[in-house]
Amino acid sequence: MKRLVLSTLVTCALLQFSNLALAEVGWVDDKLYVPLRTGPSSRHTIMHKGLVSGTRLEVIQRYDEEGFVHVRLADGRDGYIPSQYLSAIPIAEDRLAEAQKTIEALTSKSQPLQKQLLELRNTNKELEQTVATLSKEKESLSQRLSEIESISKNHIATSQKNKSLIKENEAHKNSIDVLKADNQRLKQRSNQEWFINGAGAVVLGVILTLVIPRLVPKKKGNEWA
Repeated sequence: MKRLVLSTLVTCALLQFSNLALAEVGWVDDKLYVPLRTGPSSRHTIMHKGLVSGTRLEVIQRYDEEGFVHVRLADGRDGYIPSQYLSAIPIAEDRLAEAQKTIEALTSKSQPLQKQLLELRNTNKELEQTVATLSKEKESLSQRLSEIESISKNHIATSQKNKSLIKENEAHKNSIDVLKADNQRLKQRSNQEWFINGAGAVVLGVILTLVIPRLVPKKKGNEWA
């Protein structure tokens, strides 16, 4: 009978735990009442008509030969009960009730955890979206950085080329200045030469004007008469 009751209660616990109760069910209530006697035998007077199954008892002494156990109740009274009705663990009904309380407590504790888990999942989705957005931004920034690096390289090359051209331009300017100076000197020299040549020609003309008449003999007047 005990095994049947224990099996039935365990089945009930499993059904309640898995929340798979498809229809309302019920069982015949079966409680055991154990008489408490004044001595360790069935001949002793019954001092308590029946201790209900599941009652917690303190074991004082065991009488294995008589098959009785001296026990004390929670209210301080003591007596004797058959040892066959004493169990080292609580009855299935009490264990089931305790299991039910544990289940309820765990369910109560799991609700905030489930809520927290849902929040974490939502946060995780937001983080995944943020990561995806940041990845796209990273790709865009990488492309822009590549473009900037390319422009920077071109700018550096152009700058170096400009510096080279500026140096060449300066060299050309210096060459032009030298050529201008040489040209100016040549002009001055040419003018000087022309002046000297002109002055020489004038001097030569004066000399010829003065010298040539003296060199030519004068004709006498009577010869023309």
